[in-house]
Amino acid sequence: MLPQEIKFVNSVFCFFRLFFIPILSLCFLIASDVYAADTFTDKVLPFLKTYCSECHNQKTKNGELDLSQYTTAAKAIEDFKQWEHVMTFLRKEEMPPAKSKQPSAELRAEMLKVVEGILVEEARKYTGDPGVVVPRRLTNSEFDNTIRDITGMDIRPTASFPLDPSSGEGFNNTGEALMMSPSLFKKYYGAAQQVADHALLTSTGLKFAPHAVTTFADRQKYFEQSILKFYDGHKIDYEDYLTALWLYKYRTANDKVTSVDAWAKNKNLSSKYMSLIWEALKGAPEEGQFYLSWLRQSWETIPAPKNLLEPTVSNEVTKALKTLANDIRELSIKLCPPETPAIVANAGNGPVAHLDSRRKMAQSRDTFDFKSASVQRFQQSFSNVGNTPTIKLTIEIAASNNLKADGFVTLDGGFTTSNPLTANLNDAKKKKWTLRTILSEHAPSELKKLSFGTRPDGKTIDADTLVLKAPVLIEIEIPAAAFNTKGNLNFFADCKLEGSSQGLVQVKLSGASPAKNDKSRLSTTLFEPGHANSKKIQASGEAFCKLFPNRFYFVDSTRGLSAGFHLVEGFFRDDQPLYKLALSDFEKREIDQLWNDLYFVTDIWQKMLRGFVFFERSERNFLKHPDFDSIKEEDPELIKEENIKRFKEIYLVRSSVKVTGEELSKHPVSIFFDDISQGLKYRTETYKTIAPVYLKNLEEFASVAYRRPLTDPELQSLRKFFLDINQNKELGIEQAVQASIVRILVSPYFSYRMDVSPVGKSVAALPDIALASRLSYFLWAGPPDAELYQLAASGKLHDEKVLREQTRRMLKDPKVSRFALEFFGQWLGYREFLKNEAVSRQVFPTFDDALRQAMFEEPTRLASHLIQQNKPITDLLSSDVTFVNKKLAQHYGLPFNGKADDWELVDGMQKLGRGGVMGMAVFLTKNSQPQRTSPVKRGFWVVSKMLGEHIPPPPADVAVLPA
Repeated sequence: MLPQEIKFVNSVFCFFRLFFIPILSLCFLIASDVYAADTFTDKVLPFLKTYCSECHNQKTKNGELDLSQYTTAAKAIEDFKQWEHVMTFLRKEEMPPAKSKQPSAELRAEMLKVVEGILVEEARKYTGDPGVVVPRRLTNSEFDNTIRDITGMDIRPTASFPLDPSSGEGFNNTGEALMMSPSLFKKYYGAAQQVADHALLTSTGLKFAPHAVTTFADRQKYFEQSILKFYDGHKIDYEDYLTALWLYKYRTANDKVTSVDAWAKNKNLSSKYMSLIWEALKGAPEEGQFYLSWLRQSWETIPAPKNLLEPTVSNEVTKALKTLANDIRELSIKLCPPETPAIVANAGNGPVAHLDSRRKMAQSRDTFDFKSASVQRFQQSFSNVGNTPTIKLTIEIAASNNLKADGFVTLDGGFTTSNPLTANLNDAKKKKWTLRTILSEHAPSELKKLSFGTRPDGKTIDADTLVLKAPVLIEIEIPAAAFNTKGNLNFFADCKLEGSSQGLVQVKLSGASPAKNDKSRLSTTLFEPGHANSKKIQASGEAFCKLFPNRFYFVDSTRGLSAGFHLVEGFFRDDQPLYKLALSDFEKREIDQLWNDLYFVTDIWQKMLRGFVFFERSERNFLKHPDFDSIKEEDPELIKEENIKRFKEIYLVRSSVKVTGEELSKHPVSIFFDDISQGLKYRTETYKTIAPVYLKNLEEFASVAYRRPLTDPELQSLRKFFLDINQNKELGIEQAVQASIVRILVSPYFSYRMDVSPVGKSVAALPDIALASRLSYFLWAGPPDAELYQLAASGKLHDEKVLREQTRRMLKDPKVSRFALEFFGQWLGYREFLKNEAVSRQVFPTFDDALRQAMFEEPTRLASHLIQQNKPITDLLSSDVTFVNKKLAQHYGLPFNGKADDWELVDGMQKLGRGGVMGMAVFLTKNSQPQRTSPVKRGFWVVSKMLGEHIPPPPADVAVLPA
């Protein structure tokens, strides 16, 4: 072919492509519309006029349907959905009604074919067109879920919102239904403020609390609970550690290479502390290590497992370990310094003296109290004295560590119903019966065996003091009636050793005769002050107390972490034994940060200073001196460094403190003022440096809230907004953070879901970021998590492999239960079950809030299970399994061994006449009357929800059935 011909052919082809094909396509479309119009006029209108218009015209409108308005195919197509309903009734032969004139089967089939053809042809015009996605606000559930995911707290700010309206499909997540009215916007604004009230400005950045933290009490509560939770999670129970080490000692050959550290971690115990105890236990008893030798000797008496190949903790071993743990605890309390009350109500003591007392107590928890150990208080408890005719008191004084037992021991004490180990001795003595008095009146024969009031050297002492020469073992039987009590009784005695050649003996009190070779029960070492062996005893006591303090941390049972000041707010940290012995470096940083934030966020330094001024002026009248006239509690300038320094100098002078130099810096007054000054300075300096961190946190918060990166103008606007408020002297950084959070949460970019339409008329794929939001709100009813967001930001989410992987991952996530609740809950109609009281509790008293909550959760848990296990949806109808907790299991008559809050997958439901959703309590309850069952309501639910059938309303002349 010649070049000119080729050129001509190409020209013709271009003309054909540019003009003829579009014209031809247009002709087909016109022909299609003409065909639709002709067939509608020729076939549909005559049918409607003959069989339908009598009931469905402009005047009668039966079923609110006027078919006379559809005079052309175009008008019918405009009401596409309505015509789908018409075809459904026609296909089922429900219309025309039985009493009306009926079309032949052929005519009905032709009518269906024509209308279906018109509708299908119309639908084909929009093939591939996603249609208009109407921007819509978040549903209440989506709003709550989004807040939960971006703050980490279940705040649920929509609790006061009106219910979301449902569209015709029965679901509440359509743009046509979710409108934003002015009154609803006010609630959105209030919800944003509510979330902002949960913001915590810590020393490291912005975080959120589970409750509002706008007041001092709120912030104290949050951090106190966090610290107490930490302490509770690191509680030291000697029995747990001894049990774990016993199992480690007798571990099988397969575990021989396992270290103590690994063993402790496997048991969720402190590897650091377990290693320390193991080192103390594994050595042989040595001379001079009195307390540690007792510990090792007691450890060796713990029985070995009966089967070394499969060691298990028998009841015998458990009892022995528990006894040793109690003995360790008891001995540590005796050897360490006695505790002084940490909280003194209505006391006149000033904060300075009280803090000094608590500081000394906290520093001495793991130290050996040599003075107290030389005069030991012993105690033996007797339970339910009224249930036995006599009580037996056994006192044994024996040799310690195979040394000679000699000398004598004096015992000053008696019987009391109080607890002398914790009560004041003088108070206990006021309520006591002396041993001598009881024996002289009720057991004179026992009295003759004992010596009271006279030492071996002939010197007289208190007439009620018992003197025993070592070694000795005495058993005293006393009639229980002598005490005229049916409750508990305690015998206590303060013991002192004198005249011993070795300087120590072992003393043991018990309520029964001693067993032969019983070396496991605690026998306390009593030593004589000033003896040559005292240094060895002291070294042994120090080693024991260092490992076993009298407390690992102190928390008051009623006032928590309070410092215990009278009328002055303050905190006191008392956890050094736990900190030194049991915590890892990571755990130390964690608890340090919690305490630091407790002080920082509550601004306790300022509160303590102002409370101190009030207390010293109004309670002690110490600040009434003219030198303190310039010191005012309400003075805003009080917290300035120079004013605190001046206050301290005046206070020292008026307190007659004469020391100087290093001694002055260690004086309680100096420590008090210096701590406050340093704390206030730290808070001020931190706020100056932390502002950029808060701003960065807010930018990240906004990006997560908007589900996309912020644009440069948005970043600049947010920064300006924050800085303008922060630099306002009447406002400040807290107001800047809270206002910025509100600003972010009232933005339509947070509260609305909207996708920007692509430029032009062509169909375009969703951007990855928008796809991530669509996917997460579909499967999780909430925002994308970090992994999904990062993949979207990197442009990888449209990769089919990545998209499938993410979908599978998201379906395995517990958050898929949100989809289960939103979809199945709205489809099956149980989503609002908790908001409606459907049962008369007078008729059904076993129906309570716990059972109602369990009923509500059951179908969601089963649906989530089916989704995650990729089971067919028909299992909702026929499944033989379900999820129950203890309450629901009782309702179903099922055995349940778990805790009240546990949920278990159980089978055999069909044997109980249940199985599938139709046998679930929530649906049977919801579709009943408050006082009885209702087959009609249940049947309607099955037909409408399960089968999807539309049941028309009854005719107007049908009487209403009684409820």
